[in-house]
Amino acid sequence: MKTVINIQLSQSEMEKDFLNQLRNRTIPSHLSYWGKKEAQEWINVCKSEDYEVYEKGVELLKKNVIPKLDILKDAAKKGLNFLSLGIGNGVKDQLILEALLKLFKIRYFPVDISLDMINAGIKNMSVDVETVGFISDFRFLRDISERIRQNYYPCHLISILGNTIGNFGQIEILNNLRKGMSKKDFLLIEITMRKETGSKMHSEDLTHILESYNNEYYKSFVFAPLEKAGFRRTDGIIEVEYGPNQFYPKLYSIEIWFRLKKDKVAHYAGEDIVFKKDERILLYVSHKYTRENILELLDGNGFEVVKFIPSDDNYYGYMLCRLKEEK
Repeated sequence: MKTVINIQLSQSEMEKDFLNQLRNRTIPSHLSYWGKKEAQEWINVCKSEDYEVYEKGVELLKKNVIPKLDILKDAAKKGLNFLSLGIGNGVKDQLILEALLKLFKIRYFPVDISLDMINAGIKNMSVDVETVGFISDFRFLRDISERIRQNYYPCHLISILGNTIGNFGQIEILNNLRKGMSKKDFLLIEITMRKETGSKMHSEDLTHILESYNNEYYKSFVFAPLEKAGFRRTDGIIEVEYGPNQFYPKLYSIEIWFRLKKDKVAHYAGEDIVFKKDERILLYVSHKYTRENILELLDGNGFEVVKFIPSDDNYYGYMLCRLKEEK
């Protein structure tokens, strides 16, 4: 795999971002993958039997999603740019690329905040395709998209897998995606879902959803960024919570917190940050959608769902989307 990497976010910019977030007592999802240790911790999570979300997502992709990607044939007659927003361990991208290469010409563009994550993902892949990576975040998607379209093919398939859309500010992500797409493009979204019970918590969710997050592999993954500032696991306890989201009442969310058992002075980039006993640092947030939630969210932000592909148990789903036609 011939690979070229474009770096749009410098190490100093990332360090500044991390320091600001640490002051705010929160670690946004993108910073969980930033760094060699963080990337390896994510690879470990995906290998773990405890993280059922990953294996079920791969299984659904293989059996039910990939066979339907031939819908792209008409739009991608000249070729297709595959933009992957969050490469992960590379396994899902490999499966998609293998399928698409049988249909038409492909160029592959992994976009990730972390150079280490892109390197780790590509290392796991064996597909022979021209690859141009971008170390960037979603704010620059429009510029990346236009640059690729000018130099390669007119049609994109943009993927945002692994419930990534539920781990960030979802309205902001969808806005950036919409700006980066044309009427010719397709968007493939993967989400993890909860049972259809309106605003009430379904009893199965507590067991099924929490098991994937309330385990040692996942706790090590979300805690890893704090080690940059000198935190140790013995400084506190990790608390995993699941319930209604305070900003989006229709959604339920997993939240993972680190509660300090003692006063702590963190050190990063030449600065000391004082934490007090019982303060909490938010390590991770992940929204869990019902089918109604996600369809309403996409429709309200300019997307038409061409195909909705749920798992048999309705805990996982993929959506192939396009921009809505203007009326």
